Amino acid sequence: MLANFLSRSSGDPEVAGFYDNYEKLDPDQGKMLRNLRNNGQYLVVICDYNSGQSFEDVVLRAVFEACETRGIESLAQTRFDEAERLLSDWEKKSGDANSVRNFYEDFSTSLEKIAPAIIIIYCSLAA
Repeated sequence: MLANFLSRSSGDPEVAGFYDNYEKLDPDQGKMLRNLRNNGQYLVVICDYNSGQSFEDVVLRAVFEACETRGIESLAQTRFDEAERLLSDWEKKSGDANSVRNFYEDFSTSLEKIAPAIIIIYCSLAA
């Protein structure tokens, strides 16, 4: 009931019925609830904490699923999204799927952008 109350607009007929019934039991409290909600609604996120994932992963997955269910495009970028974007960018730069890339150099360039204070030392092994 609480999820329905929060996820639907307060103007929704079913939620309006909830207010009417609540006001029959406690007129002051019912009016207060109606005024608190106004016409807004909330995104209700139900987390599956028994999945064995980290708290951050559980919450993020639940938020994305709730957004998808409600038809809301999520603009949040995860670390996984950034990794996919970077790999795609590297693939475009190489041009040829069979070409040999210097991943260490790509990593160094990316790291310098993220943390410019870190100095990367290049080592060469003598044969």
